[in-house]
Amino acid sequence: MDPSCLLFHLLSLIVYATAQTVFNCPNHWLQNGQYCFLFEGDKPGTYEQARLGCSDHGSALASIEDRPLHNYIRNWLEMNDPFMRTWYTSGLSERVSSMQDIRFIWKGTGSKVSTALDVWNKGVNRNTTDGVIAYSLGEMGYGWSLVPPDEKHPYICQVATAEAYRIVQDDRDYDYGMVVSDLNVLMRGPHFTLQPVSTVVVGNPTEAVIECVADSNPPPSYRWYRGKYLDEEVTAELTSRYTITNGKLSIEKPTENMDANSYRCIAENRLGKVISNEVQLSFGALGEFSNVPDAAVNAKAYDGVAIECSKITFKPAVKYNWFKENTNTFVRPKFQTYLFMSQNGKLYFSEVTRADEGKYHCIAILTGVNRYTIGTSQPPTRMSLPIQLVVHDQPPKSDWGPEIQDDFIAVFPQPPLKGQDVRLECFAYGS
Repeated sequence: MDPSCLLFHLLSLIVYATAQTVFNCPNHWLQNGQYCFLFEGDKPGTYEQARLGCSDHGSALASIEDRPLHNYIRNWLEMNDPFMRTWYTSGLSERVSSMQDIRFIWKGTGSKVSTALDVWNKGVNRNTTDGVIAYSLGEMGYGWSLVPPDEKHPYICQVATAEAYRIVQDDRDYDYGMVVSDLNVLMRGPHFTLQPVSTVVVGNPTEAVIECVADSNPPPSYRWYRGKYLDEEVTAELTSRYTITNGKLSIEKPTENMDANSYRCIAENRLGKVISNEVQLSFGALGEFSNVPDAAVNAKAYDGVAIECSKITFKPAVKYNWFKENTNTFVRPKFQTYLFMSQNGKLYFSEVTRADEGKYHCIAILTGVNRYTIGTSQPPTRMSLPIQLVVHDQPPKSDWGPEIQDDFIAVFPQPPLKGQDVRLECFAYGS
């Protein structure tokens, strides 16, 4: 075969293979058919800011040129935007030269907006030259509306999958830009793959464990520190009950006086070191319910009422559960929406009826505060004596309420401290 002919065929194969290259959508982008989409809801902007925001990513504002694309975007917004906001696309209105007619253009692609794709919200005035096509919630779900370009809204970016390589990648791992076949040969400093977790020791276990794990090459060495200022290194010389195996700190026969403290792990190799989050090792206990029955709770039918859990001592915290008569009838507020179990130990009824009358048992389960983990797979649990709910008849009421109770708004934990997860509760009586 003629060498020049062979070279031509080889070049043709290279061009064909290049043309067939398909790129996956990068992190945070969603693929639908031949396009990647980014729903930028965290940084609302004007139309121009939205256009530049997409451009910075190497993409353009979305152009919705057929019904399948519209259905995809509408379904995504219905599933993922609980605030029901307005979202910019690339569609703009403009007046046809020497005529009074208005037409709409997808600036992302330069094509006209199809008149066959009629997904406008009811009542939209399309006779304006100062409007941007945006998705907003209408009577029939998400559809198109026109909004002024100077309003700030979230926006939708779009790029073809064949051009996904243009998208600026913000998330880059240590191997970015390196051509290697075996990532294990790359030298790198440590980073944590498992942070230690604050733990509550319960009862008298033979061992307590807190652990951190870091990945690096060469493998890291580990050290543990404790104390108010985390400046006391934990070693076998401190006490023979302490053992460090890689990143795992084991404490034999832990006691509150000796071992309750703040702890921190450090992983290090010759390329650097990382310091873990500070964690707490604490000790918990759950008392017993009184063997004296609580007084019955009396309520009038169609009024609101609360049953308070019997008193019990605990450390550091408990969560509550309730059942009626027997353990086959646990209270399920998800399905019984007139009921509410508060973290204060009370069971609230927004409107009680004779069907709710009966004996209720409160269950207290020892738990941690914030992100603390109970150091056992079976945390201590206590069940109270039955608490009788007595419902007295009275004529039904017409719709009444809502009446927010004095217990609310309730904040847990009390008082909340910096860095803790906070739970806010509100509940009202009414029909």
